[in-house]
Amino acid sequence: MTNTPRYRALIASLALTLAPMGAVAGTITIETGEGNVSALLQRDAFAFTDAVSQALFDATNAAPTTQVYVTLRSKVQGATIARIEYTYEKNGKTITRVYHGHSGHSLQTMIEKALKRPGGGGSGSESATSDSSGGSDIAEADDIARDASEGRFYPPDTEFDIRAPKLPSESSALESIDIGGRDIHAWDAELKTLRRIEADIERNIVPRGGRITGYVSKTVCESCRHAIEQFAKLADADGTVYELIEPSPVPRAADGRTLLQRSQASSAELLNLRKTYAKATLSKDAHTRLREGKTERFRAVEALENELKKGEVGGDKCLD
Repeated sequence: MTNTPRYRALIASLALTLAPMGAVAGTITIETGEGNVSALLQRDAFAFTDAVSQALFDATNAAPTTQVYVTLRSKVQGATIARIEYTYEKNGKTITRVYHGHSGHSLQTMIEKALKRPGGGGSGSESATSDSSGGSDIAEADDIARDASEGRFYPPDTEFDIRAPKLPSESSALESIDIGGRDIHAWDAELKTLRRIEADIERNIVPRGGRITGYVSKTVCESCRHAIEQFAKLADADGTVYELIEPSPVPRAADGRTLLQRSQASSAELLNLRKTYAKATLSKDAHTRLREGKTERFRAVEALENELKKGEVGGDKCLD
């Protein structure tokens, strides 16, 4: 029988079912986050906004319309951000690798949709709840290839900080839940991040049996809860994922004393920071400054090249 990831997942599930009573599979709990969770996720949210801004700048010669900026700001503000720390023991040392992910398609696909959309982005309003994981006509394999090539727009990977692009569904034992025949959760931040850790385990970069400490900017959906449970069992990993709970649409009087209220306050704080940063970074003024800076750098390089050419013509003067 073919040794596919889904087959391995089935075998692993059977092994867990038939294991002796003393054997315990990993368990990852999902708990309500508060306080510094917003601060931990802020860096990742800003890095994603910077990546979209730079990719848009590189993709367009002329300045996009205001509506394009509004659309992209709405996408980056609404995207789910996930930061998952994987801690393990190796050669007597405790090591933690941090995986960074966000929901949604590749930057190129996102930008193409914003540029081609009639009117440049609908009503022009900036939603606080929109998510960048919306549907796309591009084939999954093509979008994955685009995402893989866009690492240059993000902070560079290190040994301990890794971006989590989307990986092929067929290469993973972690499944998302289809809704109405559509796999709308395949681009979820939590799933993409866990699949990257899963891939590192498969390649023996990190061992099984590690500990997860995760932070997610939104309430974890049922599909990602299922993926987290699968990962815990297949990787024999324990840990906790902290989710921020979005404020209810209808504001209520709150004294900030309950965990739910504190989580909602942290969620609102993060969203406000993201909105402010997106407005400053994804705008005509910001890209105008980038273009002016690029022009100045080009002129400086051109002037230096001209000086070098003059030196070459002078010949003997260069030798002096």
